[in-house]
Formats: sequence, structure tokens, C-alpha cells
Amino acid sequence: MKLFATIRNTFHEYRGVIHNFVALAFLQATNLLIPLLLIPLLLQRIGLAQYGIVALAQSTMLYFYVWVDYGFSLSAVKTLSEKHRQQEDLSQLFYEVSLSKIILLILGFGILLVIIPLHPAFTHNTKLILGSYLMVVGQALLPIWFFQGVEKMPWATYANFCSKILSVCLIYFWVKGASEAIWVNMILGGSNVLIGVIANIYLSKKYQLVFQKQWLKGIPRQLKEGFFYFTSHFSVSLYMHSGIILLGWFVNEQMLGVYSIAEKIALLLRQVLVMFSQAIYTQLCHIITQGYEAMQSFLRKLFFPFCILIGLGCLGCWLGAPLISTLVKLDFSQKSLFVQLLRYMAFIPVIVCVNIPFYQLLLISDHGKSSTKILSWGALVCILLNVLLIPYFSVLGTALALLVTESMISVLVILKAKKYFFRRYVS
Repeated sequence: MKLFATIRNTFHEYRGVIHNFVALAFLQATNLLIPLLLIPLLLQRIGLAQYGIVALAQSTMLYFYVWVDYGFSLSAVKTLSEKHRQQEDLSQLFYEVSLSKIILLILGFGILLVIIPLHPAFTHNTKLILGSYLMVVGQALLPIWFFQGVEKMPWATYANFCSKILSVCLIYFWVKGASEAIWVNMILGGSNVLIGVIANIYLSKKYQLVFQKQWLKGIPRQLKEGFFYFTSHFSVSLYMHSGIILLGWFVNEQMLGVYSIAEKIALLLRQVLVMFSQAIYTQLCHIITQGYEAMQSFLRKLFFPFCILIGLGCLGCWLGAPLISTLVKLDFSQKSLFVQLLRYMAFIPVIVCVNIPFYQLLLISDHGKSSTKILSWGALVCILLNVLLIPYFSVLGTALALLVTESMISVLVILKAKKYFFRRYVS
């Protein structure tokens, strides 16, 4: 009875965080589960080789996601949590961030045109790579950061779910063979564009968001405020997704396809960490002002149980790797490699989970430079390890490089947080 009372009290105390987490969980679940459910269909329709190219394009677009988001998912959300939510404040922030994203979107496309000739897989699949940029446009138009800041995440969840269902239907009826692989990412992006436009119109009417010309002057300020978040996010993307980009130089499309499938499944648990991190961020911004005991209580009641659940999920992934290889309908010759890859990656989420509260504390307590340096060094180490290991261990080398990098980053983040934050409150 005491256990149930504790659970009930915790839910009541942090119901805002829990509601946000559930909404974010459903949001990310649709982002990951639907593409995973599409894997058997796409392997059957376009084949493993073309699927590998589609996945390579998707991984490349993730860099541009970070470029266009530019850390607004944290800096703008933090601003919304601190400001009094007056109509003019909301309008100003909404348009400053939206216009900043449009500028970054245009610059990003120019960068893509420059790098296409530099990668052999990009050069041979130029139309597919260029069409995939529609995914970045769609992501930029989805105002998820605003929904999160005003704590209306269920609306973002509905918009995202509608987008994914629309894209699945279009892919099912439109993509019939390998020659139509070019449409996969364009459909995923186009669906987001449509839902993003509708979501922006809805927000403009609900919150009476009105554009004023003088807010153009606020764009440099938004870019400055989001810079450290951007560099942190970009460093994470660099070490998480550089492997598949580098693999494009060393392995064939089939091996690329096997790696990308294992990576997507491993990222499922990783995205749960992202949801948890986003869900607690706004609450931590308030709690950090209340002192060490309030922070300790918050983390003890939510973080430690969450970490145990992640560990159990990682164990389930490791044990279930052979079953998963059967479900994705890989050939017998590819199943052994897939199982090895997935087991290498299975426990990465629990390693990352350990550093979440410490990383958040560094960001909130204005020590973003320290976390950025750690992530930048991690990205450099991961790239070097990939270059050294891929020629000898192929795709397994990439998985090993990621495992070593995440372990190093977690240790360094915990040590930095202990130095800056805990010394401040405990002493």
C-alpha cells in the first residue's frame, strides 16, 4: 500500500512532466515505430541495396535537422518557460524562431549542393539525395518546440501522428519497385510539410500570433542564444551518424542496409532518452532555483526508476536480437551480422541514460561551454575510431566506435557536473 501511495504522490507532484513525457513518447514512437514497420515492406519492394541508399540519405538529412533546429528546441523552450506568456511575447518569439529556421533552411540546401559531389554514393544518387531534403523542410515547419514550450504536447503528437499515417499510406500505394525508391523520403518529407503548414495556421489563430517587421532584428539574438545548444546537438549527431556516412566509402549497399536497420532498432531506446530529457527540461529549469535537496528529490523519484526500465529494455534488446532479425525478414547470410551489430549497440542507451541529469544540469546552470567541448571531443574521437576500425572490422567497427565514444562522454559529463554543480550546492 505504501508503494502505491508513493507512486500516486509522485504522479500528482510531477503530473506535468509525466503528461509531457507521455505525449513525447507517443510522438517519438510514431517517428521510430512507423519507419521500423516499413522496413519489411521496403525490403520487399525496393530491395536491401536501395534501402541502404535511402537510409544513407535519411542519416545525412539528420545533420540538416540539427542545422535547421539550431538548438531552438531547448533555447526557445527555455525562453517560453521563463517569460510571462503574453500574446505579444509569444508572437515575437514564434516569428523570430520561424524566420531563423527559414534562413537556415535555405543555407542548408546550399550546403547540400556543395557536398553532393564529395561522396560517391551521393553522386550516383543525386536525385534521391536532393529529394530527401524535403524531409528537412517538413521538420522545420513542424512547430513542436512551441507546443512543448506552452506545454501543449498532445497537439504536436496528433499532428505528427497524422503526418506519419499519411506517409505510410502513400508509400504503400505508390512505391512498388526499386526504381521508385526515390519517392520514399520525398513522401515522408511531403507529409510533414502538409501537417506543418496546418499546425502553423492553427497556432497563429489560437494564440493570435501576428507578425511585426521589427522582429526581424531579433533573428541574430535567437541564433546567438541557440548557438551552444546547436553545437552540442551537432556534435551528438556527428558521432551518432558519421558512421553510416563513412561506411558509404568502404562497404556495399547491402552491408549499409543491414547496418542501418540495426541502427534504427537501437535508436528506438535512444529516442526514449531524448523524450525523457525533453520532458524534464522545463521542470528542471524551475527546480534548479530551489536548491540541491529539491533537485535530488526530483531525480531520485523520476530518474532512477527510469534508468532501471531502460536497463531492462536494453537487456531485452540483447536477448531478442535473433528474433528481431527474423521479424525484419533478412536473408540467412545477413542474420548473423545483424545480431552481432544489434548486440553491440544494445547497451548504448543505458550508458547514455546515466549522464542525462548531469548533462541537463550543465546546460541549465550556464555551463554549456563545458558540455559542448565534451561532445565536440567525443565527435572527433568517434570519427577517428571509425576511420581506424572500419577497414578492419567493417560495420562492426562503427558499432564499436559508437560504444567507446558514448562511454567516454558519459564519464566526462558526470565529472564536469560534479565539479560545477554539486560543489556549488553541497559546499
